[in-house]
Amino acid sequence: MPDITSVHLVSDVSKVVDEYFKLDQTLPISGTNYSDLILNPTQTSIETNPTANVASHLYIVVQDCYGISYTVSLPMIVQHE
Repeated sequence: MPDITSVHLVSDVSKVVDEYFKLDQTLPISGTNYSDLILNPTQTSIETNPTANVASHLYIVVQDCYGISYTVSLPMIVQHE
């Protein structure tokens, strides 16, 4: 089972990594079900709250048992308050 090595949210417009919040991941033990992955957002700056919905991508980097890394990209929307 691959290991998750990093998780980042990148804005499609500004290309800034973790602009609004950083995702601290609680990684499951290797070999367990990855549906148990928990992502805890931590605000990076009170000055960078979005004023409109922001199209973004969640990038999850996984490494297989041979040490080869793969990036999974998922489209996301950061919603403004």
